[in-house]
Amino acid sequence: MKHLLLSLTVLLSGAAAQAQDLFCNLKVNNDVIADTKVTTIEGKNVVFGTYGSYQASVRNLGSSKFYIEIYETNVSRTYADGVLRTEDDEIKWTLWSREILLEASCRLAI
Repeated sequence: MKHLLLSLTVLLSGAAAQAQDLFCNLKVNNDVIADTKVTTIEGKNVVFGTYGSYQASVRNLGSSKFYIEIYETNVSRTYADGVLRTEDDEIKWTLWSREILLEASCRLAI
């Protein structure tokens, strides 16, 4: 029983260390579409905003590395990646075309 509790404690503390809270937002033509706090788990995408055929998500890669993915249904997937270690660090993705200005960004929620 003692070994089971110790194993469970180690497992849960390792999982908690891999989770990270972020503030992410999505803007379209300078209007805020989504501004939300998300909890990321290493290796999993978390959607933080959608607009029309665009879906914005963030993935925790571990070791303070993250990427933002913008998926445009049946068209493309684009990415921005970076390292978030302090509350001043930010990952930012931008699409500026004749039709739309689309911006997505994430920073640590400290």
